[in-house]
Amino acid sequence: KTASTSSEGSFGDSKNSSEVANGGDQVPEESTHRNKRKDPPNRNEKRRNDQENRGVEESKRLNLTMNISSKNVSKDGKAAIMDLSKRESQPAPFFGYVDHSLDEDPDPLSPLSPPLRTPSFPAKMHAILFRKDLAHMIEWMPHGRSWRITDPAEFEEKVIPLYFEHHTIASFHRQANGWGFCRMNKDQDRGSYYHECFLRGMPFLCKQMKRLGTAKKLLTGNKQPILSEISALRSVPDDVPQNS
Repeated sequence: KTASTSSEGSFGDSKNSSEVANGGDQVPEESTHRNKRKDPPNRNEKRRNDQENRGVEESKRLNLTMNISSKNVSKDGKAAIMDLSKRESQPAPFFGYVDHSLDEDPDPLSPLSPPLRTPSFPAKMHAILFRKDLAHMIEWMPHGRSWRITDPAEFEEKVIPLYFEHHTIASFHRQANGWGFCRMNKDQDRGSYYHECFLRGMPFLCKQMKRLGTAKKLLTGNKQPILSEISALRSVPDDVPQNS
C-alpha cells in the first residue's frame, strides 16, 4: 500500500509539473505536433503570381518600355517619345523613322531662336553645316538626313569654342544626344548623327525640337532607318541660308 501511494504521488507530481509548465492547461501532444507543421503554400496564388510576373516581363520585351514612367519624363519628353510599337511596325527602309521632308513651315516669320536669346543647339548646327569653309571638318551625308564629323581634332580646336560654351568633343556628343540625335552604327552612315526634324535645307524643322536630356532620348527601337533609301523615295532640298 505504501509503494502504491508513493507511485501515485510521483505520478501526481509529474502531472502537476506538466500542467504548471503549460500555464495550467494541458495541451494534447497531437495538437502540439500539428501546430508545428507549416501550412502548405497556396498553389493557385503562387501560379497566379508567376503568370503576372511573366506577363510583366513579356510586356517589357515586346513594348521596350525602357522603364520610362510618367514620373521621370518631362512634359516635353512625353510629347517627343512616340509609341514605339507603332513606329517599329513600319516596313523598311523606315523602321519607325518619321519623314518630315514634305512638311512646311507653319510660321515662316518666326526665327529659329527667340530674339535676344542664345541660338539652340540645332540652330547652331545648321549654321555650322552651312559654312563651306568647315566642310572638311563636318559635313552632311549625301542624302541630307544626317551629319558626320570628319576631323574631330580640328573640329574640337576650331569650331567648338567658337559656337559652344564647352570645349571638348565629348561634351559636344553629350549635347547632341541630349537633343535627341541618334548615332548611326551601320553601313555607309556609320558614325553620323540624325534626327527626324533635322534635315538639310529645312532648318525651320528644328523649331519643333526640344532638349530631352540624355536619359530620355527619342526611342527608335533596335532597327535603324536606311536614310539613303528614304531620300531616294523622298529627297530633301539642298542647303539654304537661314536666319537664326
